[in-house]
Amino acid sequence: MSEALIRAARAASNAAIARRDPVAIAAFLAPDVHVVTSSGAHRHGREESRRSWVALFANDPTLRYVRTPTEVRVSEAAGVAHESGRWEGTSGTGVYAARWRREEGEWLIEAEIFTPLTA
Repeated sequence: MSEALIRAARAASNAAIARRDPVAIAAFLAPDVHVVTSSGAHRHGREESRRSWVALFANDPTLRYVRTPTEVRVSEAAGVAHESGRWEGTSGTGVYAARWRREEGEWLIEAEIFTPLTA
């Protein structure tokens, strides 16, 4: 059940990126999220991530990113999950890993790291 919820959340976050909706993107992030982007930049917190998406969209009208999970593993007892997969975007392609945590029954991204493999 939780794996399906996480996969659905990832699909919804992809849809939010496609709609260029920073508020909807940020809704999938834990308040204290940590992101390492494919360029090596670090983002700390939901609000910083939201502002980063606003700037990205403003600077590149063709910006697109899709994250495709290849594996989701869940520890129901610990309330955490690990997602790994491939990402594709205007800046290239690569792999990613995400740590999810359950907060009040909702799965949120606690950390993500994106590694570029092509430019």
